[in-house]
Amino acid sequence: MKKELIDFINENFNNWTYDVKDIAEKFDISVPTVYRYLSLYNVKKKKEEDSRLEEITKMRNEGKTYEEIGARFNVSRQRIEQLIHGYN
Repeated sequence: MKKELIDFINENFNNWTYDVKDIAEKFDISVPTVYRYLSLYNVKKKKEEDSRLEEITKMRNEGKTYEEIGARFNVSRQRIEQLIHGYN
């Protein structure tokens, strides 16, 4: 059940259209348990984003251009500038 719920969250998180109560019923668990798993997922995603930002900052400090960094992460140079300067 735990793995199935985690897989479900991973697959649907970016295009979330589900109500927490519906998920609780689908997996036969309590609503607070669903919130706990969603919270853990958010923490995991935040750590991944922080790790990416650290790598971007390191590359910039090494003298890489915004274009080079953007190519590495498959995003535009403008997005790299926004991430570095804090414009989320």
